[in-house]
Amino acid sequence: GATERVERPAWSVAADIDVGDSGAPLVDRTGEVIGVAFATSTAGSSIGYAVRSSAITELVSQGLDPNLTIPGC
Repeated sequence: GATERVERPAWSVAADIDVGDSGAPLVDRTGEVIGVAFATSTAGSSIGYAVRSSAITELVSQGLDPNLTIPGC
């Protein structure tokens, strides 16, 4: 059957995100900011999470709510 690709607002990345790193930019090989780091796995693995820049841009354009929860994160 056909599968539908769902773009989540966050990525898992092969890097620890240490305390104080939340909010740091995630950049691609060309130096373009493609996301913002926000969490790390508590399972002891080196897995971190970053919100996609496109999701942030969309939220900012709609106006930010201080009680905002990003679905899928």
